[in-house]
Amino acid sequence: MLWLILAILLSTAFGQVMKWAVARGCSTPQVAAVNYLIASGLAVLVGQIVHGLNYDRTVLLVGLLGGVSYAVAVVAIFNVIRLAGIAVTGTLMRISTMVGVLGAILFFHEMPDAAQWVGIVLTVATFFVLRPAKGAHIHDKGGWALAINMALVILGNGTGFLAWKMVPEFGCDAQRFEFVSLLFGIPMLTCAAEAGLRRHGLTRATLVIGAILGTVNVCSVSCSLLALLTIPAVVFFPIYSCGGLILNATVAAALWRERMSKRTIAGIAIAAVALMLMNLR
Repeated sequence: MLWLILAILLSTAFGQVMKWAVARGCSTPQVAAVNYLIASGLAVLVGQIVHGLNYDRTVLLVGLLGGVSYAVAVVAIFNVIRLAGIAVTGTLMRISTMVGVLGAILFFHEMPDAAQWVGIVLTVATFFVLRPAKGAHIHDKGGWALAINMALVILGNGTGFLAWKMVPEFGCDAQRFEFVSLLFGIPMLTCAAEAGLRRHGLTRATLVIGAILGTVNVCSVSCSLLALLTIPAVVFFPIYSCGGLILNATVAAALWRERMSKRTIAGIAIAAVALMLMNLR
């Protein structure tokens, strides 16, 4: 449970540093590119120091699945941000954890008990309660392009989460740094290409914030992979999602003075109930 708590804390820290980047007016693709570069580089460095790198066929396939999925999701995320805004994008990324739950049920035969099923349903309900208000910053001309990109965010990001689960299932837990290097290295190329197309000069703030994000990111995923060694994915992902939601909203209110609407308070209350149900034994 310690690794899960650390993963939630680190994912919350990632979200708050990202808010800082937006507040500073940094280019999102550039920050993302630096983040992935630092994360993949740290994974290679730490892996080499700890046990020496070993990219066998299994970790290559799992890492490529996660990395390509993240790369697809990153392109879709940038498009959804442009068409519908950050709030919609954040909701889709939270929903994508349910792909990991569904994959664990279908492919690894994990079966939640009755209380956990209710917790999973409440987790999904939380996402809909917290969805942006109708018409909030959504382009009238989004149409099918917006719908397709929204689906790609959920499927791409969700398949990346499923790849996390594959690491312990396929016996790659000793090669988690090799996996992380691929998970972040591939989308780094996508972000670099996106940043290059926009032709913005790199600023010191972009480099510093991107480096902080990359360090937090690799620590967060590493803790998540360690947590998945002992916690079923059908339990891990709902707790990870709901815990992060509650903590992010609380920190945003305290640090950024964001006011909690009635919808936000209701969503947090539902998430808290879901957390309690997922932890029943």
